Amino acid sequence: MAYKDVLRSAMISNDAFVESLRKDIDSLGVSTKKISDISKVPVSTLYKILSGERSDPQLSTLRQIIFALRKLQGKEVYDNMVALVASMAVIDNFTKPNLENVNIKGYIASSYEDVIVASVRAEKDGAKAIVCAPIMASLIEKIVNVPVVGMRPSELEIESALDVAIKKAGN
Repeated sequence: MAYKDVLRSAMISNDAFVESLRKDIDSLGVSTKKISDISKVPVSTLYKILSGERSDPQLSTLRQIIFALRKLQGKEVYDNMVALVASMAVIDNFTKPNLENVNIKGYIASSYEDVIVASVRAEKDGAKAIVCAPIMASLIEKIVNVPVVGMRPSELEIESALDVAIKKAGN
């Protein structure tokens, strides 16, 4: 089992979700407490989900559980990440500033459509904020539920925009 199976099963039915989650936890050989510690979902909530008493968790709870499963399965997770959506040239020439406790992940985009797709993917990956070109920033703000900051592609401007994004994300 993999976290993707748990996610897919959540789209099928509550029963399928609970069964898939149980199988995934069993295959990982971890305790409910361990999942709770990583996901920050209370143990009591996880027990209720696994027993079927609360088989329809909130989306935020589902995200936290998937985050924990990904982490336990050795998949890349981005805790406290800010996304930089820009062209390959901008990302290649960007030297990451020395920011404590913040990961900057680049998402390459070469068209308007790429910026939209990359921004949605960044939010799905757990981005706390997104930095992109100013021409796209207002549109992206309407699509995602994280702060969006526009920037012009210069080293100083990127660092400044990332700093603003981090502040808006509450870090």
